[in-house]
Amino acid sequence: MARAGRAAALGFAAFVGGCSLFGKGPQPPCPSLAVVEDAGRLVDFRPGPGRDLTDVRLEAEIADVSQTCEYDADGFVDTNIVVDFVAARGPAADSAIGRLSYFVALTDPAGAILAKEVFPVEAELGDIGIRRRLRDEVTQHIVFAPARDARDFKSFIGFQLTPEQLDDNRHQRHPG
Repeated sequence: MARAGRAAALGFAAFVGGCSLFGKGPQPPCPSLAVVEDAGRLVDFRPGPGRDLTDVRLEAEIADVSQTCEYDADGFVDTNIVVDFVAARGPAADSAIGRLSYFVALTDPAGAILAKEVFPVEAELGDIGIRRRLRDEVTQHIVFAPARDARDFKSFIGFQLTPEQLDDNRHQRHPG
């Protein structure tokens, strides 16, 4: 169910600098962390046109995210991100194993995506309709140039959705 310490070498070398970033003293803060509003919920329907409760294979939401950071003297920061999900097996599920994918993306101060990686999660969900908490952890290894502040960067988390799932989420938020 939970995978601890999965490494995500997300190609953050865009910030490579030549000299030491941090000496002794208090550690700078982590990049900010947020769940993408339209990608924080997943409803997976069985194939076909049906879209009522009996067609649901899996329903999940991102319940919480947190992170800790560890800096070193060479300008590297490891951000350990913990993602808590709540998931339930739907009536149309063909097994008790739930499968979902989520992403972690890092953006620069201008909002451009510097790196994105998708992580699969597989868990035993048990009986239909029983909500279970799941946890996954990933570590981002980021290299910052000496003049950069981690607070200028943002990490975003969300389910890796199909275009239809994303549209359904947007419709639920803004009906009509």
